[in-house]
Amino acid sequence: YVAIQCVSYDAFIFMIDDLVIHQGTITGIDDDQVIENVTTNIYPNPARDKITIESNKIIDEVMIYNNMGQLVYSGEFNNNQVLINTSNLITGMYLVQVKIGEVIEVSKITVE
Repeated sequence: YVAIQCVSYDAFIFMIDDLVIHQGTITGIDDDQVIENVTTNIYPNPARDKITIESNKIIDEVMIYNNMGQLVYSGEFNNNQVLINTSNLITGMYLVQVKIGEVIEVSKITVE
């Protein structure tokens, strides 16, 4: 669970585009050595009828949420490249959650 509260009186806008969450308990000074270096690419963005998700590690699971927070796609994989059909999604913005081992990356895509 992640919560961010931003309060401003001068019309300041706070936005987060891509978010990476590392699960597990990490403590100590050398924490950055414990976390795996995971990179993912999602293209094309904006998408029309499909997206490709590539990673330097094996992709375990992909979930796509609409702007209402509803799960509109879920799939389990065991590959470092995944092709997902988006032709059944209505035009709009979506959050793509990619699970790779204990790492969860969240990215924003637009479907036209």
